[in-house]
Amino acid sequence: MNKKQIALLLLMVVGLGVILFFTFAHFKIEKEKMLENASNNNRIEQLNEKEKEAKEKKQKQEEGQRKVNLLLESLQNTKKVVLAQHDSSGEITSVATQYKYIKIKEITEESVIQEIIDCFKDSTWQEVRNDDFIGKLWQFYDGEDKLILEYEGHAFVTQDQNVVIYIQENRKNRLYSYFEEI
Repeated sequence: MNKKQIALLLLMVVGLGVILFFTFAHFKIEKEKMLENASNNNRIEQLNEKEKEAKEKKQKQEEGQRKVNLLLESLQNTKKVVLAQHDSSGEITSVATQYKYIKIKEITEESVIQEIIDCFKDSTWQEVRNDDFIGKLWQFYDGEDKLILEYEGHAFVTQDQNVVIYIQENRKNRLYSYFEEI
């Protein structure tokens, strides 16, 4: 092999080496871009999922609060409130459960009824129910002695629905105090 052929062979090997070097460098950069894009896409999907969950949670909260507000409006028609205590020999059966209650007190005085209803005025809807059984029942009746709804310490209960609510502690204590005033 003469010098010219050796130089040409050497030049070809160096050229191929340079081409291979830049090709692998290019593919390495492209791979990094693809991994970065995949990471960004995952991050965007997670953000979209969180936004979707937050939106659904907000809609659920608004719908629940709308139900509470409708029930609070229906309470304005209350003409009689019956306070009842859990007693297996009682004659009153709760709409929400199969517990029996005995009538403790019947309130027909408008000012007292309004005080009781005012205890619920800032009630907020709650998704999860506190299952501590308190053994007390408030029943609200309209002028025709038809049950509007019940409150059993955690939720407004009607024939059709059970809407869990949160009441501020001081208002809840005021509700319980009507049992103590007997």
